[in-house]
Amino acid sequence: AILASGEAGERNLMEAYQWLWLAARKGQPDAESAFQAVLQAMDGNQIMEAAKRAEQCQPTAPDAGKTG
Repeated sequence: AILASGEAGERNLMEAYQWLWLAARKGQPDAESAFQAVLQAMDGNQIMEAAKRAEQCQPTAPDAGKTG
C-alpha cells in the first residue's frame, strides 16, 4: 500500500499492483482492497503490463531443509 500511496517516494502503481496481486493470491487480509484501489488508479495499458509482470514474478520460499 505504501508503493500505491507514494509514501515511500515516487508512486509506482505497477510495482504496487505486482506485490498486492501476489499478496491477494496468498490470502493476505488487506491485499484485495488495496489491490482494487490500485486498479482504480491505473489505465488499461498499465494494468496489462503490470499483470504480465506479476505473472512472471513468482517468488519462492527458501528451502527450509538446506543449510548454508
